[in-house]
Amino acid sequence: RQGQFFIDLNCKNDCIKSCLVRNQPWEEHIFKLMKQHIVPGTIILDLGAHIGTHTVNLAKLNKEGVVYAFEVQPKIFRELFFNLCLNDVKIVKLFKAAVGATPGKVELNTLKEGNEGATICRGHSGVFADVMTIDSLNLNKVSLMKIDVEEMEDEVLEGAKETILRNKPIIFIEFSGCDVINTKDD
Repeated sequence: RQGQFFIDLNCKNDCIKSCLVRNQPWEEHIFKLMKQHIVPGTIILDLGAHIGTHTVNLAKLNKEGVVYAFEVQPKIFRELFFNLCLNDVKIVKLFKAAVGATPGKVELNTLKEGNEGATICRGHSGVFADVMTIDSLNLNKVSLMKIDVEEMEDEVLEGAKETILRNKPIIFIEFSGCDVINTKDD
């Protein structure tokens, strides 16, 4: 139901990938919520796109628009690229970068065994990646932001402040280990 996905068989114990191998959708309940807020023909931001479980479907539902997908981990970025090709998705602009409060570099962490998607960006792997801000893209018509960035939420929001104020998108944020509080302020 989510599309076709390249699965690295060395990671078959990964919680997200093993779910897909069993033909079970990943975070279907979250996608159903996001689906209610997609405005066709607009820009959707997928910050922390991982292998594209949400990216693929956001793109399918936003055919006249564009999805900007950010994934910083090189291995996962390759899998995201493969998965967009497998699903013939052409409206996604890919960024192999972290998103933060200020442009620069970040030293990556090694991938977390059992859940590569839960790998914290900052680490000591000796591999560095670019950090960019959402505001640097000067985007208009942003209707939805999905943020799943493993402890960089504050930095992402700081670097997207102008974009958020200008566009007033619906924002979905995953906070690991926190209870969700649903509020809506106009």
